[in-house]
Amino acid sequence: KVAYGFLPNVNLSLFRSPWDREAARAELGWPRDKLIFLLASRVDYTWKSADVFLDAFARFAADRDGARLVVTGWGNDYRDARERIERQGLLPKVIFLEACFAKPALFRRYAAADVIVDQFKVGLLGSVSFEALCMGKPVLTYLAPFNLHGYPSPPPILNARTQGDILRQLEFCAAEPAALARIGSESSRWYSTVYAARNLSSCVKTLAESGPGAWVATTDFR
Repeated sequence: KVAYGFLPNVNLSLFRSPWDREAARAELGWPRDKLIFLLASRVDYTWKSADVFLDAFARFAADRDGARLVVTGWGNDYRDARERIERQGLLPKVIFLEACFAKPALFRRYAAADVIVDQFKVGLLGSVSFEALCMGKPVLTYLAPFNLHGYPSPPPILNARTQGDILRQLEFCAAEPAALARIGSESSRWYSTVYAARNLSSCVKTLAESGPGAWVATTDFR
């Protein structure tokens, strides 16, 4: 992932399919008039810092009725997360899915959300981020500076790490709906450009034919 000589495991025929947010919300029964964040990565405090995000969302949503959070239904800390939200009095503003989903069902939930939320710990783009970028959804996650510079151009993500960082990004999302639409469009274009088949095949060719002595030659572009 860091060296960019990596093909994300994304089902392109699915995640490049047309989608309609309002139709997806109607199908799922999600509110149509709310700003919806989908925490799509597994609920894990150690490896995903999901607790940091949940506490930031609690601060953000405490006095804001227009925001909702949907939480994926799996992970080591899923039960604790539900209790955490309940203690903070925010259960009416959070939808716990209570299940994990095959990709087509997950795609519909991505489509219904305004912002997809990934991890805030490891500093890499993971499967959730790649899928969301591919389909043109804004992604809120943490990409470390070292890994950010591993790409030929910066991915148009909402980058955050600390609770304060996340809170600022959440407030930005609420204040700038037009910017979210622009970031979504940029996300789809970025994924299509950076992970074009010709780029990956050229990178693999260089690594396979030239070996370690020539790997430095890939850093300027790849």
